Amino acid sequence: MAVPADYVPVQFHEFGIDEENGKEVHEQRETKLKNFSIYDSVQEVKHREQEELVSAIRQYGEKVADGYEWHFEGDCPIVAAYDYDEPCDVVILAVRVSNDGRITIIGDEKNDRGNEHEIDADDIFAGHIDFITSEIE
Repeated sequence: MAVPADYVPVQFHEFGIDEENGKEVHEQRETKLKNFSIYDSVQEVKHREQEELVSAIRQYGEKVADGYEWHFEGDCPIVAAYDYDEPCDVVILAVRVSNDGRITIIGDEKNDRGNEHEIDADDIFAGHIDFITSEIE
């Protein structure tokens, strides 16, 4: 079924008791949401995950000159991220948090190892920074 790009079908359900006969009623109607975007919700999830990562690094990481670091060994966490503007799996090797809260993530593309480089925390897919945080302790 073809629909306009701004059409997101939503079903609303209402339950209650009919005042006239006392019977249970269920009304269902469909509508659409115009200008619906999940961008703000995704950004909120990403920023909350980043805050939790900063807290974990500060609590469990190694103190360095201007912040804290955590280096992964063995099985490193893998996240989905935009690396060089292409989505891919990235092996996370280290995370650093500066005293002012700036996050530096060092990773390496899973399928093209040997090119360690900085990954911007905002380029990691929503819900994936938790894979990093859960490996820190």
